[in-house]
Amino acid sequence: MAKELAIRTRGLIGPNGAGKTTLIRMLATAEEPTTGEILINGDRLLRDKTNAHIKQRIGYLPDDFPLYDDLTVWDYLDYFARMYKLRQPHRNRRLHEVLDLVQLAPKRNSLIATLSRGMKQRLSLARTIIHEPILLLLDEPVSGLDPIARMQFREIIKVLQEAGMTILISSHVLSDLAELCTSIGIMELGYLVESAPLQELYRRLSRQQILISTLGKLDALQQNLRNHPQVEGVEVLPGTQTIRVQFSGV
Repeated sequence: MAKELAIRTRGLIGPNGAGKTTLIRMLATAEEPTTGEILINGDRLLRDKTNAHIKQRIGYLPDDFPLYDDLTVWDYLDYFARMYKLRQPHRNRRLHEVLDLVQLAPKRNSLIATLSRGMKQRLSLARTIIHEPILLLLDEPVSGLDPIARMQFREIIKVLQEAGMTILISSHVLSDLAELCTSIGIMELGYLVESAPLQELYRRLSRQQILISTLGKLDALQQNLRNHPQVEGVEVLPGTQTIRVQFSGV
């Protein structure tokens, strides 16, 4: 993928296996590219192994980062703040700030094991921003959350946007990204095949067709697609579980 990601809040969408997680891991310095190079603020990543000063500017929330259930919320964040070498009294101030931001201040003395799924994800986000990064990398951050937890998480992201943080968010669900992102990149087989503001993407992709295969019932999916304002036609391919969707554009 030989493209520059000039972003404020960029969404990265694509099916499972498209390369979203691999790209984010490379940006987070967790994985080294086999070809090419990555630069953040002019600093080359991973070719030079002394990347501590770059990592200090990055906040990375993978889709499977472990939590420690036997720690309290405060002790968990304090541990990572110490890892980032935050010193007192700034460290305590920063812990209070992020707990307020993610709406977990009342849970500061609670064991992580007692938190809901949405609370745990907000705690993970607090850990990700404890060191005040300039670049935030979020890999499928709302996957598995209920609608209320998704809404709460999105509201926190909006606050970070308003604070001027540069954010890259991946998902395989466009609706997770639409209201947050200033632009969307579409990945397929390791390539960035489209990259533009959301409305521009709709215009580019208008009048195009896609095929959707499902293992579930077709009737409800057909009805939902027909109700979509950008869908002009829906057709089930005979003898298959595949639907052809014709877009009308916006």
